Amino acid sequence: MLVHIIADYGFGDLAFAEVVQRIKLFLPDAEPILTPVPAFATLAAGFCIAHLGLNDSPHFTLT
Repeated sequence: MLVHIIADYGFGDLAFAEVVQRIKLFLPDAEPILTPVPAFATLAAGFCIAHLGLNDSPHFTLT
């Protein structure tokens, strides 16, 4: 299962690791994809969500 994580903290931030760890705890087969946006950039986060949501995912990523 493909899981996109869009957040306003960078790749080196411990928060990304905490989120991935929690997702993998409950969804061990999940494949997290990390997408950072600038801090407090709600428009950038919304754009990423809309862009990913409006496009088809590969068939093998859905369960």
